[in-house]
Amino acid sequence: MGQPLMGAAEIAKRLGTDRTRVNQLLRTDPTFPKPYATLAAGHIWRTEDIEGWLAEHRPDGRLRRRSGAGEKSDDT
Repeated sequence: MGQPLMGAAEIAKRLGTDRTRVNQLLRTDPTFPKPYATLAAGHIWRTEDIEGWLAEHRPDGRLRRRSGAGEKSDDT
């Protein structure tokens, strides 16, 4: 069994991005799961919430890359 909780670093690794992008998703994507808890160390999510979001919104399990500077992508 995997870990039941994930921080931004674990989510970033799962998405193939960085923690900054994870926090951007939290701020700008209303479909992105809300944290289970917020600690001094940062936000903590339930792994099942993140995996469920990925299954619904990112079937390939990764973020789609932006096509160019200043262009809106479909990953937010």
